[in-house]
Amino acid sequence: MKFIRPFYVEDEVTARGAILGPVEHRGQRHMQSEVWVQNQDGRKTAVGWAHAPLA
Repeated sequence: MKFIRPFYVEDEVTARGAILGPVEHRGQRHMQSEVWVQNQDGRKTAVGWAHAPLA
């Protein structure tokens, strides 16, 4: 995650994400996602990527 814009105590923030698809990671199949946090105005405040192993 990388913070790209400040948000404040009174802000309402929402975490969101989108699945990008499967990737290989250390010889195991993972599902990769793009993730972000946005404030009440819909402006992104943090962005990043995440992945988790597929069972």
